[in-house]
Amino acid sequence: MNMSDSATSDRSEELSDGRYMYCLVDTVESDGPELAVNGIDDSSLSLITHGGITAVTHQCERLYDSEDADQVRQWLVAHQRVIDAAGSTFGTPLPFQFDVILRGGEEGVRQWIADNEERICEALDQLGGLWEYRAHVTWDRSTVESIVSKEDDRLAEIEAQRDESGKGTQFLLDKQYDQRLTDVLHTRKSELRDRLQANLDDIARNVKRHGAPPSVQAIGGLDDENKEWVARVALLASDADEASIGAELDTVASEPGVTVEFTGPWPPYSFAPEFTE
Repeated sequence: MNMSDSATSDRSEELSDGRYMYCLVDTVESDGPELAVNGIDDSSLSLITHGGITAVTHQCERLYDSEDADQVRQWLVAHQRVIDAAGSTFGTPLPFQFDVILRGGEEGVRQWIADNEERICEALDQLGGLWEYRAHVTWDRSTVESIVSKEDDRLAEIEAQRDESGKGTQFLLDKQYDQRLTDVLHTRKSELRDRLQANLDDIARNVKRHGAPPSVQAIGGLDDENKEWVARVALLASDADEASIGAELDTVASEPGVTVEFTGPWPPYSFAPEFTE
């Protein structure tokens, strides 16, 4: 859940009675809610409740900003650990992205909840019992190229012409071959994405496509230059749907050269509402 908070856009500015926001949970059925976990930098958590909606927070005076990648990674892990604990204790949370801070202390948080109560309740109701699963699909380009070069009649025709041609003509045929190969791979990749989403639509409550990561290394630490991104999808589903989703992804992964990374359950980051102020 993203929120353009009332803290500050200046990373170095100190905050007045700030509250770091981890997530929101439904505590209508809870009696004296507690979490047996600490927050970022071992901070003590504070559960701030208004009308059965509880914000999991800790008191802070500054935004979390560092040039040290390991430090940022530790903060992110701690952020996720708190949200996971909240989900295990209270059910599906509405998670905030890292480093959302609200000014005004506990009363400021309660007022913010009151101002957004209708949307929060609607989201908690709609997402209750559901979690986010993520599927990252890549393929080995050299493997897929080898397959399509044998299956596509036009590629075979160009290859045959090339073997019988002089150097000048071969140059033009090479360009035609490369263009045809690019088109065939693009079509094959699009069809795989569309088929994946259509089949998952029949299982999950909601499916969202995400764009390509900054690099293929962002998917599972892959560093093979032949690995290409195919699809990234987020699925909103229940625990009971997990096996069916996994079976569908196994079918995709059984195709030559295709690899699928399936993770979850996660808090529903991709499906939680955005709050802007």
